[in-house]
Amino acid sequence: VFDAVPPAPRPGERFRVSVFLSNEGSQAIQLASMQITTTTDGKPQRGAVPPATTTVAPGQRALVFQTPGEILWREGTQSWTMEIVLKTTKGETYRNTLSWK
Repeated sequence: VFDAVPPAPRPGERFRVSVFLSNEGSQAIQLASMQITTTTDGKPQRGAVPPATTTVAPGQRALVFQTPGEILWREGTQSWTMEIVLKTTKGETYRNTLSWK
């Protein structure tokens, strides 16, 4: 689940993105790794980042990532995308994407 503030930034405006994993199951989810890809105007930047939380209990919504500080939406930016890929210790994959155009 992505939480972006503001929901649709404008040129010159600062924004922050928080990413949560909601566990709707009956067993805890053990996170092993996280890959983040941010693409601005078609130019991707990706890297592995340790998740902020490694165990998400049943029924819990846990913060797994938050952008450092506030990012500035630059003048002339046409598109911005963030994709999060979480892998569990059991080999399961959770993926979600936030896109602004």
